Amino acid sequence: MKSISAAVLALALIAPGLAQASETSARVYGKQQALSQQNVKLGEVIYVHEVRIQDQSYRLNTGSAVGASTGYLLSKNRSGSERAIAGIAGGAIGTAVQRQVTKRKAVEIYIRLEGKNDIFSVVQDADQVIRAGDHVFVSGRGNQMRVTPLR
Repeated sequence: MKSISAAVLALALIAPGLAQASETSARVYGKQQALSQQNVKLGEVIYVHEVRIQDQSYRLNTGSAVGASTGYLLSKNRSGSERAIAGIAGGAIGTAVQRQVTKRKAVEIYIRLEGKNDIFSVVQDADQVIRAGDHVFVSGRGNQMRVTPLR
């Protein structure tokens, strides 16, 4: 019964983190971006390169905490040192799982703005089809730029 409770607890703790909206999608806007003016420029895609986006800003994360708790709870009939080892192993497995789950396919898009010779790049989720030669809108401000194909 405790192992079922541990699994349910693990799922309850991990699920909200996995369901969060992506901050790197050109299709998803945060509350502060909605209804705000964006600078928009027209450009042409020169090159598109597939990359991955991974959140590396965490040390102790939900995956390691849940994994450690689950490993510890599932080893209930073991000695104290075996439970500690199971907790540490569970934490390591939980961290590895969270890293894989939070890794997303993305694209680095190289763009030349109309009337300019400069080329710059934007990295965003690969949730839209963007190809070399496409005409695109580049919108945003500062380090919050998005590329949207003109269709």
